[in-house]
Amino acid sequence: MGCCQSNRGGPGGGPGLVKREQQPPPDNKPQFIYAKDGGATGASANIECRACGAWQRKCNHCKARFCDTCAARSRSVPKSKVSVCDECFGEVDPSHIDVLAGEPFKPPRRNFVKGVHSAPSPEIQQSVDAYLSQATNGSNGHPKPSAVTEEYQYGYDLEHGGTSEAETVKPVAPTKAVERRSKPATLQVPKEYPTIMAAVTAAIPGDTIVVSPGTYRESVIIQKDISVLNHGKADTVVVESVSSPALAFKAIKAHVSNITFRQVGGEPDCCVEIRQGELHMEGCTVFAESNAAVSVHSFACPIIQKCNISGNTGTGLLFADRSEGCVSDCVITGHQMDGISITTGANPEVRNNQISDCNTSGIYVHSGGRGNIHDNVLEGMAIAGITVGADASPVVRGNTIHNAPRAKGVDVLDGGQGLFENNVITAMESGIIVRGGSNPTFRSNKISGNKKNGVHLYDEGHGLFEDNEVFNNGSSGVIIRVRGNPIFKNNKLHHNKFYGVHVYCNGMGLLEGNDIRDNDMDGILVKSGGNPTVTGNSIHDGKGNGVHVHDGGCGMFEGNDIVRNGGAGVKVGQGGDPTLRRNRISANHGHGVAVQDGGQALVEENRIESNAGSGVTVRTRGRPEVRGNVIAHSGAHGIYVYQGGEGSFIGNDISGSASGGISIAAESNVTISSNRIYDNAHRGITVAAGAKAELADNEERGNGS
Repeated sequence: MGCCQSNRGGPGGGPGLVKREQQPPPDNKPQFIYAKDGGATGASANIECRACGAWQRKCNHCKARFCDTCAARSRSVPKSKVSVCDECFGEVDPSHIDVLAGEPFKPPRRNFVKGVHSAPSPEIQQSVDAYLSQATNGSNGHPKPSAVTEEYQYGYDLEHGGTSEAETVKPVAPTKAVERRSKPATLQVPKEYPTIMAAVTAAIPGDTIVVSPGTYRESVIIQKDISVLNHGKADTVVVESVSSPALAFKAIKAHVSNITFRQVGGEPDCCVEIRQGELHMEGCTVFAESNAAVSVHSFACPIIQKCNISGNTGTGLLFADRSEGCVSDCVITGHQMDGISITTGANPEVRNNQISDCNTSGIYVHSGGRGNIHDNVLEGMAIAGITVGADASPVVRGNTIHNAPRAKGVDVLDGGQGLFENNVITAMESGIIVRGGSNPTFRSNKISGNKKNGVHLYDEGHGLFEDNEVFNNGSSGVIIRVRGNPIFKNNKLHHNKFYGVHVYCNGMGLLEGNDIRDNDMDGILVKSGGNPTVTGNSIHDGKGNGVHVHDGGCGMFEGNDIVRNGGAGVKVGQGGDPTLRRNRISANHGHGVAVQDGGQALVEENRIESNAGSGVTVRTRGRPEVRGNVIAHSGAHGIYVYQGGEGSFIGNDISGSASGGISIAAESNVTISSNRIYDNAHRGITVAAGAKAELADNEERGNGS
């Protein structure tokens, strides 16, 4: 809509008024608009409307951007030749104002809302009345304007307030005339206003709109500080929209409670759209056939509390564009996509919610999203309880993620990060997945009862895992593969159906200070290029071997307690080549260290004692280097090399064995030097016929015959 541009002067060459027709109000009474003569249009420019993106006009006073659809209509101030929005209108001398053609004169308002008026201050009203009085009493030589302020007798029915099809604005007659007032009031729908939007249009900041039970087929736009509420249950008041969001919030602050919002059909992005400010939404139900039931954007900071957000064909709640806010005590269920999606710098608080039965993830944080996610229950998801994607870094504390046997508890991928503390992850397919270069921190979580693995890292997955308890999982407690390289410190890994830790396919990692016990197979299995660093752990009471390295596995094992395991303390098989240094390998039900089938190992400065079998055994083509160890109180030999075994045994202290100190079978090839061999039940050194043994500088004393 343009500004008036008449140059016809009044009597005496002074400014005059030009009468222009306007669309009549519903009672069909004639209505005229008066523009001050000598006006000039304000400065127009291709400026994007801050609400809808249309290229329209701006206010040169406050620089606000607006258009006729989304914001206040402009005013023209001839002396400065600028357009002035209604929010700035009160700061301008009314005698300088051109009233726009096609619209009656309105006092200034504080909100950029089409057809919505706030009462002017007394000072402004006095100036406005003085100006109008000149035209009314004929002192300026012009006829009386018949309906200059008559718009206060009717409201606007917008597309968002009474229709679901047209984008037009048309006058409707409310039951109650809009009053000039400055004090908040309570407006009744439909008793006083036929639609919610009609009441919103008539409201001033601070008003409360009470909606009676019924179905209201309209879209509601809130652009002022008001409350819209239903005193009954949410399902007694339904706002249903097709072509646009059922609720759009564009104000600084407002409160909506106990209302059901439904978006059915059409192609809007959401049912509830929050693009700015703080909307307190409580006790509401939201259902949508759109991309999101609730969409929060552009630094908005809503409070969404005790709501039921369910059955959406897309995502339940979307937080984007650095928005914040809080979602608490809600039921979020049955969505075709994620329950909650947090993206592009958004950082909401999500707490005490029940999130269930979504076809992807309960919560998906990605593309730089953050969030404080705590004390929620997530269950029944199809893909994951919580997924963290590219560059995302949420804080996730105190949640229960369970009861989805085909889904992952937490999936961190594509460089995701985040802090996960004190969560319970149980009865999922796998507890935690970390992949794609991700680097999260997991601390003090309980990961148990999952169908497969407790924790699975691969594809360069990293991360710090500290003080977690990983137990009773259907496969291994921890799997590290395909260049996974995490740090595990001070965790408890126990009672898993397979291995405590399984490292293979070029997996790496640091395992430090963990308690690895009572697993049904080996405490730690390393194979197929696995190369972990394992230091300061207690590996005990497992049903298999304490440590098993084979098939190209290697690794550094230093300073560990490897005790009371059902097999060997350490078993090295074909292609295995670990380094064992300064470990205590004790009281295992098999041998202390068993190297076989072409395996190799550096076994150095360990204390190998009180094992049920021999302290060290070497079988077919096994070839260890055994240096500087204490090998004591073995249930069989101190060292036993079976037929075809090889290796070097240098500088060891071998004592108290139930059989001989060192026994070498036929066809073996060994070097035995500088050992102290004493107090064994049988001979200190026995070399069978056909064995090749190089003996030098060994000390033998107190051994049996």
